[in-house]
Amino acid sequence: MDKSLEQIENSIWPEQAGSTSLMTRCLQLRKIPLSELTPSDLRLLISQKIGLAHILPIALATLQMDPLIETDYYRGDLLSAILGLPDDIWDEDPDSNNMMVEVKDELAIMLETVKDEIMPKLSTFEYKG
Repeated sequence: MDKSLEQIENSIWPEQAGSTSLMTRCLQLRKIPLSELTPSDLRLLISQKIGLAHILPIALATLQMDPLIETDYYRGDLLSAILGLPDDIWDEDPDSNNMMVEVKDELAIMLETVKDEIMPKLSTFEYKG
């Protein structure tokens, strides 16, 4: 989408005197077209609960490609930010809920593959020298 959150919501948030760097960054991100937001940007906006109706589907599509994507801090930090959202979001948005089920299913497959196929082969490796 080539519109920003400011354009979609038709709402410009003014910068306040004494704004923190986090507040300033969030205000900047509201001006960027959604198609240009990075996974890191999505994680930040989601953690601040900004523009969720528009940001969450993009973030979930990202998770479907890589459920444990690392944006800034650690593998899975985008997923962790999404899991920190209030439960009622999933009741109000069945499409997003269903996308999370797909992410959960993909993670279950990954876990099984690691447990049953990868770890047995890796267990033969030991430190040498």
